[in-house]
Amino acid sequence: MDFVGNVQFHSFKYFYLIFALLLCHLDVVEAFDGGDAVTLVIGALIAVMATCACLGCIAKRRSIVQQNYDRSAHESLI
Repeated sequence: MDFVGNVQFHSFKYFYLIFALLLCHLDVVEAFDGGDAVTLVIGALIAVMATCACLGCIAKRRSIVQQNYDRSAHESLI
């Protein structure tokens, strides 16, 4: 479990580094109209959905690992 958590920490560290580098290269927007607002809302919704999907995958993987661990612990007692 510790190895998986350590790998996740390092991948998030690189994600934040890449995100910060991308933010440094953004240009200033001259005008903000309705199309930009719709694009911002759609982008935010996609980001939230992607985050929820990743959390679901992590939870499912941890559940499978926990079930296998419980099963092996139970079999060793028999």
